[in-house]
Amino acid sequence: METQVQKITDEQMDFIRELVNIGAGNAVTALSQLLQCKVELLMPTVQVLRAHEVAPALTGSPAAAVIGVRMDLIGDVTGAFYVILSKDDLKKISVLIKNVSHWDTGEKDYVLETIAEIGNILAGVYLTAIHDFSSLVIYHTIPRAAIDMIQSLLDETLVEVCEIMPEIFIFMNEFAIKTQSFKMYMLLIPSPDSFDRLAGSLQAARGGIRHS
Repeated sequence: METQVQKITDEQMDFIRELVNIGAGNAVTALSQLLQCKVELLMPTVQVLRAHEVAPALTGSPAAAVIGVRMDLIGDVTGAFYVILSKDDLKKISVLIKNVSHWDTGEKDYVLETIAEIGNILAGVYLTAIHDFSSLVIYHTIPRAAIDMIQSLLDETLVEVCEIMPEIFIFMNEFAIKTQSFKMYMLLIPSPDSFDRLAGSLQAARGGIRHS
């Protein structure tokens, strides 16, 4: 794999932050409906990191086990979209799922299916926000949840979608429910051609807002 890196400008980064704020707000509404309780949002953040920087930034170690929900992207942007949750935060949200469904939290498959559905919801609201801002049409495939080392998850995707070392969009949302809070990371990994298309559309959209 080559080490060439694609870049996002500071102006495009500002626009991505605006997009993330909208996506995060819609995510709160969707999660409140799914979990049947009030969900609050702490300040969302966005980073664009090189692939080798992602694991240390999210978990501190490439060997850390996480729950990853992967969806492939199709349409104007191809690549992959991940929702990443630490094992500690999985325990917290498992309790919430139990309270809603009255299932035993020991039912691992049921919890993973619910996490996959949460991933499906988050991908939907963020991809819709991208479409509303840039007019790019992006769909995602059925979510697949798995527990694995974060670096293993990323390496598999990078081999499949990229021949160069991309920058990865990372949207972090921290949700609070009563006294509990948990973080969920959304990773947008565009293919090389899609990166250019996405960056160009963001630049055009930003320019349109500035001159409107």
